[in-house]
Amino acid sequence: MWTVDGFFCVAEGEGFLDLSLNDALLGIVIVLCGLIAWITVLFLNNPQRIISAIRHTEQ
Repeated sequence: MWTVDGFFCVAEGEGFLDLSLNDALLGIVIVLCGLIAWITVLFLNNPQRIISAIRHTEQ
């Protein structure tokens, strides 16, 4: 999706990457949402294995 957006920006005469603060914050939010979703799926699939892995790393 970002590749297509980048190509459209280049076609309009703008730069391929937009390094503004809003775009940086959007990227951070997307990464955090992905991590939260991934951790949620891992925990729902096998919570006992995750809890035991956390206990072993604390010791």
